[in-house]
Amino acid sequence: MHKVVSKLLLMTIVVLLVQPLFLERVQAGAGNPVVPASVWEQQAVGQVTNNLRGIIYSEEKGLYIAVGSEGAVLSSADAVHWVKGTPVTDKQLNGVTYGNGKFVAVGEQGTVLTSANGTDWTGKQLTNNEPMFQGIAFGANKFVAVGVDGDGFSSLFTSDDGVNWTDHSFDLLSDTPPEAALRGITFNGNHFTIEGFASEYISEDGIHWSATGTFSDAYHGYFLEDAQQVLSIGGDFAAGGQANLTNSYRSTTEPLYGLAYGQDRFVAVGGKGATVKFNLVKNGSNYEFEDPNVDMAYIQEPSDEKADLRAVVYVNAVGRFVTVGDQGYIGILKASDIQGLTWVPGEIGGTSMPSGLATGNWKYIVSPSVVPRPNQGDSAQNYTNALTSMTHVSVHSGQYIYVAQVDDQNRIIAWAEYAVNDANIKTTYNIKDVAVLPAVTNVVHGAAKTAGALGLPQQVEVTLDDNSKALAGVEWTLDSSVSYDPSGKQEQTFQVTGTLINLPANVTNTLNKQASVQVTVQAAALNSTARLAALTVSEGNLQPAFQKEVQSYEVQVAYDVTKVTVTASVYDADSTLSVSGATYAEKTGSSYVVTMPIAVGDNLFTLTVTAQDQHTQTSYQLLVHREDVEDEVKETLSTLRIGYAPGDSWESVTKSVTLANQVHNVAVTWQSSNPQFVTASGQVNRPASKDENIILTAVVNKAGFQGQRTFLLVVKKGSVQVAQEINRMAPVRVGEDGTAVDQTVVTRKTMSDGTKVDKVDIDAAQAQTALGQAAAHNKSIVRLVVEEVPNDAADQVAFGISSEAYSLFANIVDYAIETEEASIVLPKNTLEALKAEGNDLFFHFVPVRHPQDAQQWIQRAAADNLVKQEAGNRIVKQVGTPMTIETNYPANHETKLIFPLSKLNAPSNADAQAAYLSSLYIYIEHSDGEKEFKRGTVEKDASGKITGLSVIIQKFSTFTVLALDNPTSSGTGTKRHSSSTTGNGEAVQTPVVTPEEPKVNEVHLVKHTAYMNGFSDHKFHPEQSATRAELAAVLWRLISIDPSQEPISEKESYVDVTRTHWAYSAIEGLHAKGIMLGTDEGKFEPDRPLTRAEFAVLAVRWKQLKGGSIPAFADVQGHWAEAEIAALADSGFVHGYEDGLFHPNTNVSRAEVVTWLNRLMNRGPLTGTPAPTWDDVPVSHWAYGDIEEASRSHAAKLAPTVGEQWQSN
Repeated sequence: MHKVVSKLLLMTIVVLLVQPLFLERVQAGAGNPVVPASVWEQQAVGQVTNNLRGIIYSEEKGLYIAVGSEGAVLSSADAVHWVKGTPVTDKQLNGVTYGNGKFVAVGEQGTVLTSANGTDWTGKQLTNNEPMFQGIAFGANKFVAVGVDGDGFSSLFTSDDGVNWTDHSFDLLSDTPPEAALRGITFNGNHFTIEGFASEYISEDGIHWSATGTFSDAYHGYFLEDAQQVLSIGGDFAAGGQANLTNSYRSTTEPLYGLAYGQDRFVAVGGKGATVKFNLVKNGSNYEFEDPNVDMAYIQEPSDEKADLRAVVYVNAVGRFVTVGDQGYIGILKASDIQGLTWVPGEIGGTSMPSGLATGNWKYIVSPSVVPRPNQGDSAQNYTNALTSMTHVSVHSGQYIYVAQVDDQNRIIAWAEYAVNDANIKTTYNIKDVAVLPAVTNVVHGAAKTAGALGLPQQVEVTLDDNSKALAGVEWTLDSSVSYDPSGKQEQTFQVTGTLINLPANVTNTLNKQASVQVTVQAAALNSTARLAALTVSEGNLQPAFQKEVQSYEVQVAYDVTKVTVTASVYDADSTLSVSGATYAEKTGSSYVVTMPIAVGDNLFTLTVTAQDQHTQTSYQLLVHREDVEDEVKETLSTLRIGYAPGDSWESVTKSVTLANQVHNVAVTWQSSNPQFVTASGQVNRPASKDENIILTAVVNKAGFQGQRTFLLVVKKGSVQVAQEINRMAPVRVGEDGTAVDQTVVTRKTMSDGTKVDKVDIDAAQAQTALGQAAAHNKSIVRLVVEEVPNDAADQVAFGISSEAYSLFANIVDYAIETEEASIVLPKNTLEALKAEGNDLFFHFVPVRHPQDAQQWIQRAAADNLVKQEAGNRIVKQVGTPMTIETNYPANHETKLIFPLSKLNAPSNADAQAAYLSSLYIYIEHSDGEKEFKRGTVEKDASGKITGLSVIIQKFSTFTVLALDNPTSSGTGTKRHSSSTTGNGEAVQTPVVTPEEPKVNEVHLVKHTAYMNGFSDHKFHPEQSATRAELAAVLWRLISIDPSQEPISEKESYVDVTRTHWAYSAIEGLHAKGIMLGTDEGKFEPDRPLTRAEFAVLAVRWKQLKGGSIPAFADVQGHWAEAEIAALADSGFVHGYEDGLFHPNTNVSRAEVVTWLNRLMNRGPLTGTPAPTWDDVPVSHWAYGDIEEASRSHAAKLAPTVGEQWQSN
């Protein structure tokens, strides 16, 4: 019987209003009206085809959950985008609810699923007769699930947590569950409502239930709290269906499965997509259907093509109905049609007005194209215009008006679309009157005859033929018909008319209406303008250039100028000008010509402009400074410059220069320190063999005063030209600690003969920056430091410092110019004295590095009586590198010259350093022939550390540092060791040749110890290749104080040189000092022959020579030892073969080794020996003298031109 009734229920459904415990069935009617084809917006849910049976929305979680067949669970935050979770059961789920912080879904065979977040689900099955759950609700703080058990009896279970369930099926009727299927359960208000087959119950707690009627086949109920009624929907057991006649009923042709209430209406869904919408009204104490018709009105008719809709939910938070059904269907209810609204022409042209607009909240938009129907609950944010029955909507034919009824949260309830045509629009209007404009008064006198200047309005209000108002533009007529004269002095009143333009859309002016206004212009007032329009002078330049807001000016004129003519123009012709201390002719128009007599010095004139009103005045100050003759001469000299040919500058002159003969109408004469090379007219005649330093002096004589300015020029020798220029940066430092504060450009000029010149120019901007940094760091000295390029030292360093630059330092800070060979310090008081003289300064540093040149200086110094007198019987030795410094620096200005400690061969011990430096002297040979011999002063930094040796000088020349050593008791000289530094910072003892007391013929007695042995066959084998171990042993004997001393090393440095190797100490010692190193594989290869390139590298490391920049031989370009070979060649220590090549990869012979070592130590060759030491090295051998020098201990006379002459063994 139960199964047969179920089939009949699919035929007809009934919607009932029932009172508790009483229900009557009524026959459903027929003939439903036609409604739109689809009222639901179906949502895309991918490939979901499950039959969906339940839906719930949790406001707490902000989440929709839909459930259905095969354990399907879908979730969405907005009902539009859905995600299907991974099933945890294959059972059909029929209902879902939310409560106590979790979702609970139920279905067939007692299936219960729970989830705290709607994504992760846990499932179980109740075993109590495996109930087929059809619905679930949460209320009274518990979950209640209903359905039918396996025997066809009603099932009702409750749970506090959705996990643990209690069977209350026997609590429904007399403890005996009815034989009826329970279809659905809801909780609203304070009551649960259960609907089912021939059964309907209500409960406040979900446990104790009361039957309310026996409606044949209900699916869903809704409890009406204030009337104690139950609204039921479902299917009828009979074809016609029935309802309670004491109340009211409605019928449909398809069963209704789901019901929801929102926006003051009920929406029910059912079979074949059937959707109905209805409302209830209260009649007395009971509710009735609002619609008087018997049949239910569809908003979506059922059809075979549509899926059955099984459940519907209303979400108040978004004002939206959402339904689910078979085949994975999910839909959002579209907005319903607005009824009764039409459009009529507005009262204003181009507008329409609504007609039949009901009460409520209405919005609209106008669109040129069709807008899709929105869903119910969609935001009305795009509907920006409020609509009332008096709204004039501006439209034109072909547009669309869209109207939305919205709730208090601006969500769409109902909606309408209207296509606009001409019949709905008010078209054109005509102007029938123009407003009277208020008079325009108080227009300033002299206003231009234009609408803007007269203040005429741009728009006027007009009245249209429907008495509405509008604004029209005005084009005013200001031709000769208007009597206004801008130049008139009296008050003027006149009338102006204008044509109406820029009319609103659909407005015409067929009556040619015009605007009119009265204007009054004020009478002219006395002018109060008191200012100049222009100011010029006949001599000099006005500073600043004339500007109307500036009232103070200055003019500089030459000594020869005795008067100045000023032309001043007043801004207003009615104003007047007076000038103190001057005479002027009558004005011409608004201009005055004023003659001003001036004396030497400052002459102040006041120009006063008085306005027409005789009260307003403005005074201008004009200061005319007439230079005295001394200032003019100095200014003339300060602007004087020498013109150099392209590519030339003062430190590298190769062509004639341009010398100005007149500046500012002042004659200039020139003098040359050596006209042989540079004449007074600027003609350059280049020297043949060496560069020449020339001082050019510019002389100016005027009115009995003479001034001069000097320039230094370095004229390059022969045909040498600049071959290359490269820039790098040099630091600018402040204070003794050398804080870097800026950088300046160093230009490296490489000449065609290989000479390298570093040039630095300092201008006022750089000096100002450095001075500011010195002040910021509280430092008393600014230092320009030109550091040498590693392995590429400059041959010359040139500094140019403008007078504007060093004048900034005068009496404020000292200024130092530092190179690695020598530095000069210009005290601040010296800078002040130089500032008064106004010369740019030029300094040309030339270190004397070539051994022959250096030898000449030591010989000249030793022969000088000043040196002889001071030295007595002590030996004169050269220390460091002689330095020539040329400059245009005038004499008698105190300057400090400093030689850095690193260039003085000083011992490493601080106490020994002080004693050593105290014994040093500086020999000075000035270019004017004067000579000086001064003891140096030890320089220390703020911490007391020794930094160098200094001497105070008054002029610049060539400087040579000398040491005076006491001779030994035998009179043959003493052997000393000077200290240099290896690449890794360790001290290396280097033998120094110490001549005995100099004789008149410059011959000295020396003693030398042999450092290289021959073989047991009494031969030297000069052409035999020297091995790496042999050379290591020789070098170690030469540089070590105790060659037999075992080097400090915890383990061997090379895998192929153990402690038992005959040259172990030498190899380890040289390794520790970084002079002779092994291969990348950790080997030394002691028995491998040494190549010429390898010897060059270790020689440069030993002697700390600077690498050359230009390859000395064609076959070493790009070679790994190119820089070291160039350094040896530049120093004169090695030469190539007859073919002009070096052959770097050729093995070094023993003869070549001793020859090179002798040159490096300034020894030999030894001549005049009694007999050859070795059988295979006769006197005729090319290396005889060097082999004898290296292998024979001897005493000899030292003559610079011939080497050593043997005296004894």
